[in-house]
This record gives sequence, C-alpha cells and structure tokens, in this order.
Amino acid sequence: MNVLHDGPVPEGLRLEELSNIRAKFIAECDWDSLENAKDSFRKRDIVFHNCHKSDEVVLWNSFELFDQLHLLQLLDCFAYKQEVSQRLSIIFIDEYLWQATSESQLERLGKREPVSEKQLVLGQLSWTAFTAPTPELMLELMQECTSVLPFLQNALFRLFEEFPAEWSGLPRTEHCILEQVRGGIS
Repeated sequence: MNVLHDGPVPEGLRLEELSNIRAKFIAECDWDSLENAKDSFRKRDIVFHNCHKSDEVVLWNSFELFDQLHLLQLLDCFAYKQEVSQRLSIIFIDEYLWQATSESQLERLGKREPVSEKQLVLGQLSWTAFTAPTPELMLELMQECTSVLPFLQNALFRLFEEFPAEWSGLPRTEHCILEQVRGGIS
C-alpha cells in the first residue's frame, strides 16, 4: 500500500522512478518485500500507461488524505496524457470508499463528471507543491481557492498536522497514539 504521506516523494520524477523509490521505502518499513512492492508498482504503472486504450477512465476519490494524494498524482500524470484526459471522469465520495454499498456505487457512477481543465491544473500545482522539498508551496496553495477539488483543502490541513507540533515535537498521529497509551490502551 503506497501511503504517500509517509516517506520520500521527491519532486520531478517520472512515474517509474518514483515507483522504485516508493517500493524501496515500503520494503524498508517491512510493509512488504521489495520484490512484491516493485511488482505491485510495475503492474500499476502498466495499467496507467495503457489507460489510453480505455473508452473512459473513472477516478473514484474519497475525502481522506490517502486518496487525495493519489488523486493529485494521477491528475498530474493525466495532465500530460492528452489522449486520456479527454475521456477522464471523476467521482467524489464523502465517505470511506470501503463503506459504499454496491447500490450507492452504481448511483454515483451515473453522476460522474468529466475532469475539467481547472481540476487537471490544480492537480498539477498541488502535486508539485506536495513533492517540493519544503512546505512553502503547500502553504501558498492553502490560501487559494481549491473548490474544484472539494476535499483538497481539508487534506492539506490534515497533511500539515503530520508536521511536528511546536508544543510537543510530535505529529498528530504520534500524539494520538501517545494519548491512547496514556489512557491505558496498549
């Protein structure tokens, strides 16, 4: 599982180059073997590169940070693939994707919308900001209107919560874990 908000995501890399870096990181964290991680990324990258053969590509996207970062990466990549971006649709879901029923998924599929030029551009700008070596571009982005990607603003705010807090030196996730341990949960 490629948890983009954890570990290296350097700027300016081609998809395959970033996939190799992410596979190594995943293996170093013992989330998967290097061979399995590389194989998963290789399969994903092949699907991405062959999506121009599809009549339509539909991006299913929920509100959570995990999904938002993957959406940014995809929008950035699709912005360079004109033959696909014309047949690209998106569905925004305000719940976890795994909670959606088959019926609600079919209903949402019928309400998908074509990805707009503004969404592609914002996706590119946001991916560039996310992969930048310092957070200044993300801070600037948070001051802009991001409503064409309705969950982006909250995702960026959540991402900033993972920077060490001034008062404790801990990111939000570690602070929550510490509070749970203090409360008796081990």
